[in-house]
Amino acid sequence: DPPWIFTKQELKEKSWMGRKLNQKEYAEKRMSKAVTNADIDSWDTWFHDRRKVSTRGANDLMRVFSLRGEHEKALEVFDEMRERGLEHDAFSYNIAIASATNLEQYSTSQKLFREMGEAG
Repeated sequence: DPPWIFTKQELKEKSWMGRKLNQKEYAEKRMSKAVTNADIDSWDTWFHDRRKVSTRGANDLMRVFSLRGEHEKALEVFDEMRERGLEHDAFSYNIAIASATNLEQYSTSQKLFREMGEAG
């Protein structure tokens, strides 16, 4: 094999692009940076030209708002996901439920919990 072909194990062990953090640490660092970035204030500023619109991306945006204490915005993203045809996953529901609870919207929390159970 050419020298640039790696096994799966070798790929897991590599530190790509000079990044010396494991994936979890990298994700936490990226999220911390996003939380402090005041320019991220809406769906449009998060999903700019380079970011693919996806459930995972929307979950990350919900998490940014939740970590900032902007729970209303997190719930708005949850609703926007549905409007744009993105499926909610367990992570989406958990953030939405936590946000509604922090806003003392207990009936919304219960509704989301039931909905999550029905979705499987």
